[in-house]
Amino acid sequence: MSLGMGEGWGWGRRGEPDWPPRATCPAREPKTVLARPCAAAATALLTGSDPASSASACRSASLSVRYGRLPPRVFSAAEPETMAKPAQGAKYRGSIRDFPDFNPSQDAETLYNAMKGFGSDKEAILELITSRSNRQRQEICQNYKSLYGKDLIADLKYELTGKFERLIVGLMRPPAYADAKEIKDAISGIGTDEKCLIEILASRTNEQIHQLVAAYKDAYERDLEADITGDTSGHFRKMLVVLLQGTREEDDVVSEDLVQQDVQDLYEAGELKWGTDEAQFIYILGNRSKQHLRLVFDEYLKTTGKPIEASIRGELSGDFEKLMLAVVKCIRSTAEYFAERLFKAMKGLGTRDNTLIRIMVSRSELDMLDIREIFRTKYEKSLYSMIKNDTSGEYKKTLLKLCGGDDDAAGQFFPEAAQVAYQMWELSAVARVELKGTVRPAGDFNPDADAKALRKAMKGLGTDEDTIIDIIAHRSNAQRQQIRQTFKSHFGRDLMADLKSELSGDLARLILGLMMPPAHYDAKQLKKAMEGAGTDEKALIEILATRTNAEIQAINKAYKEDYHKSLEDALSSDTSGHFKRILISLATGNREEGGEDRERAREDAQVEGNVLGALEREFIEVNPGLLHCKQILYHLSHRGSPSSLKLTPNPSSIPKFILQGIPLGVWVSLGSCASSCCQQGAIVGLAGSPFSGEKPGERTWVESTEGARARPCPAQLLLQIHRCRTLILVWTHCLTARNTGFSSNTYSFVETLENTKNKTPYNLLLVITVVNGVYHSSCLYGFIEIDSWFITVKNEYFVNMVTFFFVCLFFGCTTQHVGP
Repeated sequence: MSLGMGEGWGWGRRGEPDWPPRATCPAREPKTVLARPCAAAATALLTGSDPASSASACRSASLSVRYGRLPPRVFSAAEPETMAKPAQGAKYRGSIRDFPDFNPSQDAETLYNAMKGFGSDKEAILELITSRSNRQRQEICQNYKSLYGKDLIADLKYELTGKFERLIVGLMRPPAYADAKEIKDAISGIGTDEKCLIEILASRTNEQIHQLVAAYKDAYERDLEADITGDTSGHFRKMLVVLLQGTREEDDVVSEDLVQQDVQDLYEAGELKWGTDEAQFIYILGNRSKQHLRLVFDEYLKTTGKPIEASIRGELSGDFEKLMLAVVKCIRSTAEYFAERLFKAMKGLGTRDNTLIRIMVSRSELDMLDIREIFRTKYEKSLYSMIKNDTSGEYKKTLLKLCGGDDDAAGQFFPEAAQVAYQMWELSAVARVELKGTVRPAGDFNPDADAKALRKAMKGLGTDEDTIIDIIAHRSNAQRQQIRQTFKSHFGRDLMADLKSELSGDLARLILGLMMPPAHYDAKQLKKAMEGAGTDEKALIEILATRTNAEIQAINKAYKEDYHKSLEDALSSDTSGHFKRILISLATGNREEGGEDRERAREDAQVEGNVLGALEREFIEVNPGLLHCKQILYHLSHRGSPSSLKLTPNPSSIPKFILQGIPLGVWVSLGSCASSCCQQGAIVGLAGSPFSGEKPGERTWVESTEGARARPCPAQLLLQIHRCRTLILVWTHCLTARNTGFSSNTYSFVETLENTKNKTPYNLLLVITVVNGVYHSSCLYGFIEIDSWFITVKNEYFVNMVTFFFVCLFFGCTTQHVGP
């Protein structure tokens, strides 16, 4: 098959061929494979007609020779949607698409100008290349050669350096040639990069393998199979050679009998055999279709009671084992395999940049959206955020462009870990379940006798583990603490230290855990979850989301005693974003613990029913994360406004959003030139708010910046209310030639916000409107980290327009412009 790369491509620096190649690849016919049951035979069987007559001509040669018959029943095993190669009309899952207004000559000129003269415009280069598909980049290369008589890739290599250069040049190569370059590098020089060989050959389709072999031959004038054979050995080499043939079956119809036979063959080749028949593993895993092998894996688990991966780990070893495990992972889900590879490439100290570049380049037009989705679900963080935190410079910007978006910010208020924490929190707050433990205080408890029995069990040669287990497992924690004290009094020894020296492994961890007071045990588990590289988010969620207020406060005290650091500080330094805020909020132990309020519950249920019935569909379509709308803000009042603006409240469409159980507060401030509006009562505030004491519909909180000096900061009052966890401030300010920044009073207000936030975590959205000037965000960023919108407007009329627009945007009001 022709790759159609054109002619006239020269050589770059370091003696490497530039891409596309100098000449068109010769046509290559795929190797002949064994015939498989044709569609007619499958159709005849599925429709109940006689299969013998319709299947005789298209029966699988392998089945005929091996079994002498066609399987009596066949069934379809559809490939999972996230793994299927996009067919015609299927949804595209890549992050890079064809640029709509593509002009290759203009793009070639842009790149030439970006590299002309002293230095290079790296921003222009990365913006252009990451916004064009690979097909379009090849056209740009051709036009660049035609216009300037120069090789674009050679120029890029000359102008760029380091990881950024490798990434950009990798994007400029056709996929098959990029794979060929990676494999050439993997087997060149001293040693072999087996992980690279495994990743590429285990994950590519038949068509991609054929293109790779042809590209390698064209680029290096060498046979890929011969080079790999000369650089590898053993069963690892045999499996690589099988994968290089690109002859994996691609049937959509699978034989149940053949599935059962392959399961039996794999079982006999491994678990039931002294030693291992590696040839069976190579033949079956290297040739059967993905649909067939997924069913084999399922049946293998049912038959043997263990997954195929466990048998591979037990029967195989070395690079051969790693290759076979990679093949199994790619059969199950190629996207999940690459998500795992990306995570490992960035986990811990240092970054495996070659792996990161190779995967981001090769999957950007195939299944990057699937990889992102699995990455976020599996590791509770977005691929975008991990790349952002692990790389820098233009290299980071290019990788983020290839990633295509941040899943934590794309319509999701909290990541999965945070959602789990809130669901557990809400559940425990609503449903009070009577807890019944399995360990109860011993009725005939005698701490002296128990202490002596434990001492005897550990004294001398060996340890009587049964006695230790029998005593400790049948005493309550309070009784164990008495035993510990008695042991110290009688023998002058620390029971915990003796147990630690006498026991080992899982039993030691279990017994020592039982001997610790609950709060200190939880503190230790939290400490372990945050130690070393990475964080065990599941452990943090499990402990903090399930403990009562009293237990949380005891954990805080124990953590401080044991580690001389507050739990809140530890969580702040080891977590980030909304997840951190949720954990810190949980760690305060301030959950409401009042009695049942049936009237309040009835009102909340009525409100929830009214709102969700009308708005649920809209919420789900617009933002799947905003599913908890529990109360209505009945009115946003607007009185005495200038005649140019009128707000018409629409109570049925003004929901008060409670994001995952976090109520939302709003405060609107007008300062400087807008103070006259404040005096006229033209401020929009909360009606029926939890802190106002006023009924819905009545005018509530009115505040100006001047009033903040004499009265408590309204943000403080909002945040003093336990249920308020999200705050929106709409701030109007006038900046003139004399006043180019916030006033000292405003700085004081922001400092108060920061101090309050340190004590009570909350989410803050600040909408700032500025009159007659340009607001510089540095004025505020020195004080507080916020999510903000900054707007510059020209006069007081537009100040009110913008202010009300954003308030209405969040609360669904209707605005009506009646002035000029």
